[in-house]
Amino acid sequence: MIKEIADYMREIESEYCFIALRGDEKDVEVGEILDNSKDLFEGDTYGMELDGTSAYLIADLDNAEQEIERFFSDYLYHNISVVTGQSYSYGDDQNEVIIPYCKVLRTWSR
Repeated sequence: MIKEIADYMREIESEYCFIALRGDEKDVEVGEILDNSKDLFEGDTYGMELDGTSAYLIADLDNAEQEIERFFSDYLYHNISVVTGQSYSYGDDQNEVIIPYCKVLRTWSR
């Protein structure tokens, strides 16, 4: 699955300003605009809504497999999506970005 995701990201990279990974336990649909995320601390929700959806930025597509492996080792979500948007701001975690009006481009289940 890691190679498939990396190949897809490389295939579409010229079409978007940026692409990122998003993990979810709920099912999401291609084309869906995701809800804003809530702030978390050590697995507990603070309840404060963020200004977009939290995602994991894959900045270096030449090393996408390694970055995706890191995402998979850090996050245990069942559903994985490649997402994009018009802009992002940096979140608190390593590689975390907050994407307003975050759009799902493709999904996988693991």
